[in-house]
Amino acid sequence: MSMQLLQQSLKAHQVGDFRTARAGYQSLLSLEPNNPKALGMLGMLELQEGHFQKALELLDRALVITPNDGSLYLRKGAVLQQMQRWSEVEDNCKKAMVVQPDNPEFYYMLGIAHIAQGERNLAGGVWKKALALAPGHVEVLINLGMWHHEGGDLRGAHKCWERAYGIQEDNPRLLPLLAAALRELACIEPKSAVRHLHRSTQMDSKHAQGWGMYADALLLSGKGKKAFEACKKALALAPEKGELHHSMGNIFRATGQLEQALEAYERSARLGSTHPATLRAIAVLKGEKLEAGSEQVVRQLFDQYAERFDEHLLDELGYKTPTKLYDLLMEHRPNENWVNMLDLGCGTGLSALPFVHCTTNRIGVDLSGGMVEQARSKNEGDYSDKPLYRDLFVSELRQFLNEHEEQYQLALCSDTLNYLGDCSDVFELVSNRLTPKGLFLCSTEHWEGEGFHMQINERFAHSEAYIKSVCAPLKLIASKRAVMRYEADVAVWGTLWLFER
Repeated sequence: MSMQLLQQSLKAHQVGDFRTARAGYQSLLSLEPNNPKALGMLGMLELQEGHFQKALELLDRALVITPNDGSLYLRKGAVLQQMQRWSEVEDNCKKAMVVQPDNPEFYYMLGIAHIAQGERNLAGGVWKKALALAPGHVEVLINLGMWHHEGGDLRGAHKCWERAYGIQEDNPRLLPLLAAALRELACIEPKSAVRHLHRSTQMDSKHAQGWGMYADALLLSGKGKKAFEACKKALALAPEKGELHHSMGNIFRATGQLEQALEAYERSARLGSTHPATLRAIAVLKGEKLEAGSEQVVRQLFDQYAERFDEHLLDELGYKTPTKLYDLLMEHRPNENWVNMLDLGCGTGLSALPFVHCTTNRIGVDLSGGMVEQARSKNEGDYSDKPLYRDLFVSELRQFLNEHEEQYQLALCSDTLNYLGDCSDVFELVSNRLTPKGLFLCSTEHWEGEGFHMQINERFAHSEAYIKSVCAPLKLIASKRAVMRYEADVAVWGTLWLFER
């Protein structure tokens, strides 16, 4: 009787008839309150219906009766994950590993718990153990690829995702990841990106971003006509996406259709594109001969961008560079305070916020008057008892350093050197404004080649070797690779630097 009732309940559960399954499990438990199978399956059903606390109670009862049932630990782990009780997920996995030490699922779940608790190094180790047990585990490969990617190992990420793709070609998550990894490798493999992105568009033909990435890769491969067709499909799906119009402008420009290119760039700007190259392209196509990274272009860009700068960087780009620079400073100078801090390229003041409690006076400098006005408004808001900036200046960075003689104990340059390109003179100018033992914190976008390089987005990326070669007379204290922000869900990698005079 009990076995028949259990089989009927399991069958109903499998076909999604949760009502019949629940009634069956409950009837069985009324006859056999300690039936571990019924407790476990009813716990699974409660999980599927979102009743996490009930599910946890049922699974704990089942585990008391059958403490060596690995499937119960898996279900309990899934419940705890939904409840975001990560330390308990970790404990549950470790208990399960005693019972089933060769089950890769427990190592996979433990890695997720480590990531959620900020234990990144531990996550990589257990995921590698999971792969040793199950080399074809696609979810482990995806997550281990992300682990490599976030650690700056682009080739390691590509290797994991390529393995996963070879196992499960129809997984829609893999193709964009794989293509993005290929593009990030300094755009040196656009043909491979084209192949994978084409497959992605076939799997999900309604994904505008996928078509846009495909168009960009096609253009990099020299296939302008196909790039145009792909971008046209992207725009049909998302006509209000400014970055897609920018991509179309690039295609027109590359194929010599300059009037159409200008129209596309201007439409991109009207739709709110904050792509640094958009305004420059418009200026050049209108006959204003401007050098890359010129003051005029940068000023125009950020004057236009100022009012929505904070929202865009924090909400859309996941921008945390100032906080990461602060963390680097605290790692090496945890108990110090600084009287005067110079914020070069201060923008709206986001860069100074993490440093309020370790500095007395902050002096901000920015090329854009619009950005400085936004920074000044913060003095009148939450920081009125302690103004965010003592002084604010609208000035080009080098000009300010040459003309102002005040000395500073700390200088900050967050996400600014990527607009300067050759910054060999900046370090000497900053050194002249620092007190003895003064510190300079800055960030650069990462370039794997030599020197510095203008990227497709017309921001400059700098190699670590280049920065080390031009930083004299400052002494390098520390550097760290980090994600600067995200663009189209792809991490933009850079380096955080701490120097001392």
